[in-house]
Amino acid sequence: RPSSVPIADPDYDLDLRDWLPGSHILELDLKIPGDIKPGRYNLAVALLDVHTGEVAVKLAIKGLDANGWYNLSELEVK
Repeated sequence: RPSSVPIADPDYDLDLRDWLPGSHILELDLKIPGDIKPGRYNLAVALLDVHTGEVAVKLAIKGLDANGWYNLSELEVK
């Protein structure tokens, strides 16, 4: 993701092979480092291959960027 820096890289123990077709809601806590500088940040997500760290799954949602990440929202840190 050009011109972006990950500030949180959660490592969740999820196996997408267990998901059945249909809608899924996943609620997770995202810990943002206490030393992050004030400013506006994009919140983007991707499902990565556990072995390569590369984007592995395309989602059926809007917001896909050129690198396979989905821009969900913008956060402001004050």
